[in-house]
Amino acid sequence: MARLVTPSRSALATELEVQRAVWKDTATAPLSPGHSEEEQDVLCAILNAVSDAVEQLLSGVIEREYSEYADGGSQWLLLRHRPIVAVLEVREGTQTLVEGVDYAVYHHLNRLRRLPGGTGHSATVSWLSGTATVWVRYRAGWATQVRDASDQLVAVHYRPGGEAIRQAVLLWCQALWETGPAAYSVQIGATGFVLNRNVGIPPQVQALLQPYRTIVTATAA
Repeated sequence: MARLVTPSRSALATELEVQRAVWKDTATAPLSPGHSEEEQDVLCAILNAVSDAVEQLLSGVIEREYSEYADGGSQWLLLRHRPIVAVLEVREGTQTLVEGVDYAVYHHLNRLRRLPGGTGHSATVSWLSGTATVWVRYRAGWATQVRDASDQLVAVHYRPGGEAIRQAVLLWCQALWETGPAAYSVQIGATGFVLNRNVGIPPQVQALLQPYRTIVTATAA
């Protein structure tokens, strides 16, 4: 019988990792000899649901491209998603800006700082004042998926500082599996379960994710 559920595009751990964490399984392949395919589907569905929930809580974990508008008027510009991987394009009003000349990227702060441009002045300058005067296109995210030629998820790589997210996902999956059906509701297609919000997030998972939950001030496009 073919498996019905596979790790989604937003899965924040592999199926092998979640089986090892929940079932304490030391197998080297996702097919666990001690559990049926139905049980494996259920656990994989839990992984997908938890990954989706964490993606929502942290405003994105898997690296992807974003574009957003932000208000000007100050020297600094805070981007919505983190960590910044690369800034692809910045426009201020109708002008396209150049990195290193018109603005600088501060990856550790998740911010852009306005520079004087080619004026040669060292004075502090601000982004063009007004509502949604700056548009930024960039890539951001803590993790990237690695898939093989058959599109199977084989690894999830985290950027430095992001490994606690994987740990939180695996702990949450373990808690849901141990709680049983009371912790999740009906299966939706082949993607996973809708988490039962009445169960809540385990305290240890909350503690691991809290540092990644930042205040957002930029305005999404």
